[in-house]
Order: sequence, then C-alpha cells, then structure tokens
Amino acid sequence: MNRWNDAAADATNDLNNEIAEKISEMDYIIADKTAVINAVVDNLTEDFIVVFWDTVEEIYNSVNYYERQGLIWKALYQKDAFLAEVSALRDELIQDLADIRSQLVSELNDERDGMADTIADERSDYTTWNNAK
Repeated sequence: MNRWNDAAADATNDLNNEIAEKISEMDYIIADKTAVINAVVDNLTEDFIVVFWDTVEEIYNSVNYYERQGLIWKALYQKDAFLAEVSALRDELIQDLADIRSQLVSELNDERDGMADTIADERSDYTTWNNAK
C-alpha cells in the first residue's frame, strides 16, 4: 500500500506540474497576444490621428468659416466615436483571452479532480479487497 500511495502521490505531483506548465504557457500566450493587440490599436490610433488632422487642415483651408466649424465639430465627434469603438474591440479581445484562460483552468481542474477521484476509488477498492483476504 505504501508503494501504491507513493506512486499515486508521484502521479498527482506530475499532473500538478503539467497543469502549472499549461497555465504558464497560456499566460505567456495571453501576454503576447495582448501586446500585439495593443500595438495594433496604438498604430491604428496614431495613423488615424495623422490622417484625421490632415483632413481637418484640408477642411479648414477649403471651406468657409461657418461650414468649417460644423464639419470640424462633426469630425471631432466621429473621431472620438471611432477611437472608442476601437478601444471597445481591444477590450473585448482581451476579455475573450481571459475567458479562454478561465476555461482552460476549469478544464484542468476537472482533470485534477477526476484523477483524485480515481485514486480515491482505487484506494477504496484495494482496502476492500485487502480486508476481504
């Protein structure tokens, strides 16, 4: 029984190490993907702002004063709305990554629980068998 307990403890430790490794890998992937998402959003925002201000300058030079004011206010409003949508998409993608991580952890914990249940059942069966001898 001691050898069996030692083997069960070793198997449990191996599974725990594998689970920790998988979670660590997922954390690395999430950090990497989050950095990529943020870089894309930052570049998009920077490029958009450059084009936006070039367009505002063109509007300023091309139309009369009253039209200019209305167009520039509308453009500023739409710029803010666009950038808010881009930020919302980024937040959604990052939340999706967190949800995937949560699901992975839950599934790995289910595996751990299943192994613990199997070990407990085997131990109980052995004890029953040994007592029947």
